[in-house]
Amino acid sequence: MAVPSSGTLRLAGLAAEKDSQQDYDDYDYDDVLSLKDITVGGNANGNHFSVDVTNTNSTAHPNNTAPFKMSEFYSYNHSAAGLAFNNSSNLMVSVMRFFTPPSPNNCSYSASSQSSLGTVQHIPSSSLSFTGTVTKRGSVTSTSANPTITSMQLSQAVNSWTPCASGTASNGFQYGITYYTRIWASGGTLSNTVYTNQATWRFTAAPQVSSSNPSSITGGFRMNGNLTDNGLGSNPASGAVNCIIQKGFVYSTSQSTPTITNATIAAVSGSAPSLGNEGSYTKDVSTTTAGTYYIRAFAKTQDINTSAVATVTQINYGSVVTFVIADARTAFLTSPSMPRPSATCGVMEDIANKWYSDSTPAIGDTVYTSSTGSGTLSAGYYGYADNALSTNKSITVNSSGVITAHSNCAIP
Repeated sequence: MAVPSSGTLRLAGLAAEKDSQQDYDDYDYDDVLSLKDITVGGNANGNHFSVDVTNTNSTAHPNNTAPFKMSEFYSYNHSAAGLAFNNSSNLMVSVMRFFTPPSPNNCSYSASSQSSLGTVQHIPSSSLSFTGTVTKRGSVTSTSANPTITSMQLSQAVNSWTPCASGTASNGFQYGITYYTRIWASGGTLSNTVYTNQATWRFTAAPQVSSSNPSSITGGFRMNGNLTDNGLGSNPASGAVNCIIQKGFVYSTSQSTPTITNATIAAVSGSAPSLGNEGSYTKDVSTTTAGTYYIRAFAKTQDINTSAVATVTQINYGSVVTFVIADARTAFLTSPSMPRPSATCGVMEDIANKWYSDSTPAIGDTVYTSSTGSGTLSAGYYGYADNALSTNKSITVNSSGVITAHSNCAIP
């Protein structure tokens, strides 16, 4: 049995505790006993038997330094077993974050675009069990791998693990910094401390993006976006690394509010962390298919989290912008070989090609200046020669290029 925790101690009892008997109350020594040898082990100081070294697995034990005192043996247990996690190869702390204070029995969490990291919770595995006696326990987090506790942390440790309980969370972590967390338990000394496997985690906020009007290119259009915040905020911590895993555009001719689930994704090439560089970016689409294209810039972040808790993925979109590709038009040439309309028609003749939104121009049709429909005719009065009818026509066009009046002019 262990040494008593109070009262008068007997040197013979201490010798018995450290002898093979390992029982303080079972003592019967007639030979020389040395307190120093009984403390540090061996028999260099005349003890009649060679003493075991002090078992530091005991929650209380001598400090093995002079002056040697019997009082240092109070509650010493020479047969105390070392502390160990059972099934330690499968144990890993769970790390999750909250954006509202956690409450007992409520372990849910949600993504948020708030500028702060929120409340971070460390939760041990439900299969956690021990061999040995645990006097203190807690978690330790560091920016260095495989963190360990210090004597100060040991003295300030909590004595229980209650998942999601109010008041047990750790705060003050920063976006973009990689942290390492381990659950630990101690038998009362730093030397008698065990650890679970570590969880590695790095969290970011939701990204912020904006969309700009697309521009026309040969055979298609160019989409324009801007990553204004990569999830690290306006004043990121030194060494912070973003978690952007994808950015680009989504576009559709059928979905007026395109997303990555209902539209075509045009991702910008690159890899982390350079993919998360803030600033403008573009992506070209090669197509001549007519229609109205609804376009949005987007960016996606995904936290790094090796624990059992699922990682948080956050997607943000810019506003919807559009690009129109019109159907190819049939050209009606104003031919100088045909007589021009009479001045009484009140028209001004030109010899430029025109394209119409209908094969037979009429009121309400649009007059284009290119076969792709990328420009419209300026407001005014125009004439054109319809070779098929061997006659001239006059049209009135408004500022949108739409025919508002249409008439025939007889050849003089």
